[in-house]
Amino acid sequence: MAIIITISSDATAGLRSRTSLLRLALLRGVGKATIGVQADVVQNKLHGQVLNQVTGNLARNVIAQEPTVSGDVVEGIVGVGSTAWYGKVHEFGTTGSFDIFPKNKKALRWVSGGKVFFAKHVTHPPFKERSFLRSSLAECEADGRIRAWIEGPIREALSL
Repeated sequence: MAIIITISSDATAGLRSRTSLLRLALLRGVGKATIGVQADVVQNKLHGQVLNQVTGNLARNVIAQEPTVSGDVVEGIVGVGSTAWYGKVHEFGTTGSFDIFPKNKKALRWVSGGKVFFAKHVTHPPFKERSFLRSSLAECEADGRIRAWIEGPIREALSL
């Protein structure tokens, strides 16, 4: 089965004359989508759906980068800044246990169940994957928000 679409030469000429407008509209749309995904991550995923905010550092480090164009590809990126390195651990999990040592003190200190504990090092069990970035992207795509964020500016440009 094939779908064949024939575009009149008038329509083709009209689209060619709007190429720069459409490119800018696409950039705006991808920008809206990256900001939308960033907002969904911070407002939903980091406030109870996947993780619970403690200090707010991870939420402050969810970054929506300006979209870029390379050839025919327009790319928008939502990621986590370097000061929240542990975001990667939550997003992907770990495959094995790992040791934690104190950096600036002689011992680690933590409170659990109202009791204070000290140790020279601990072996942390593997982390389960708790995706907050990829899951948000998948949900925004599945429910049509990404498409709407991108289509809006394109529709506006075509109506000019």
